[in-house]
Amino acid sequence: MAELIVSEFDNPNTAFLARAALGRIQGALSLPDDDIVVVNAGENGHVKLCESMKIPCALAHDSFWGVLINLLFVAGDEEPDGVSRKTTPAKLAAIGVDAESMLSFIEQARAGFSALLVLVHGPRMRDQVLGVLRGFQGHVLRNTLRGDDRGAWLRALSDSPAEEEST
Repeated sequence: MAELIVSEFDNPNTAFLARAALGRIQGALSLPDDDIVVVNAGENGHVKLCESMKIPCALAHDSFWGVLINLLFVAGDEEPDGVSRKTTPAKLAAIGVDAESMLSFIEQARAGFSALLVLVHGPRMRDQVLGVLRGFQGHVLRNTLRGDDRGAWLRALSDSPAEEEST
């Protein structure tokens, strides 16, 4: 069972520092690069996804994080594909994210914030990641995800309710 840990920081650079600290213990934890991303929101409100990835898994990785970040952080009444933001809670819930808590948590973030998102697998990895993040005094939110299949999460986040009803 995977868990999504989101740690939000008031400073735009702190998530990068936390990412570097995780990098020092990453090998011991068997924590892949593609399970950690940094999100920055500039003073102008533009959100930027910063990640490192291995090329063979780049497409699924980029798509999953891109769709998730769009649902969580991109403001506005409509997603870029024209789907109403009203579908966001159902999509997040489909992968195990407590949409109400997560969206409330994200709304409190201010311009100029940074966030570190980490997918952890197992209690040892979770506890060590949380231990590192504690030192950076960010606001942490955790969600246990359904399963461990990134492809299934991507499909659940990408599907519209109309598509689900027709299958």
